[in-house]
Amino acid sequence: MIKRILLSIATMLMLAVSTSFTTIQEYTLTIKVKGYKNTNGQIGLALYNNENQYTDNPWKNFKEKKSTAKDGVVTFTLNNITKGKYAVSFLDDENSNNKMDYAFWGTPEEGFGFSNDAKPNILGAPKYEKCTFDLNADKEITVNVQYWNK
Repeated sequence: MIKRILLSIATMLMLAVSTSFTTIQEYTLTIKVKGYKNTNGQIGLALYNNENQYTDNPWKNFKEKKSTAKDGVVTFTLNNITKGKYAVSFLDDENSNNKMDYAFWGTPEEGFGFSNDAKPNILGAPKYEKCTFDLNADKEITVNVQYWNK
């Protein structure tokens, strides 16, 4: 009888321990940026996993020189990204000064873009919800550079 009780307790403990560990699901997110005017400078990419980060405090930042492009596409391969909802913004930083350059009247002089090719409004970036996508498997997205003054 005591053996049976101890065996039952051991079984319950093993079940409790095995169910308390959850496997973190991680995926590869590939982002292809295309449509930039020239190969000067770099593409700066920001990844957000929370609306409170958007657009001033990204979860992760990446840079890639446009000279590394293949067939006019700069590719970012982000490994070990956990399952979730994300958004992307990027800057075609033609002079590699790590910031958006603006014309005298306040419009962007360099290209930019957002996931889902969301369009900015007159006051700034598109709403976070327009840019989000689910990551629940390895995923590849393509985003196009937008220019305020074409």
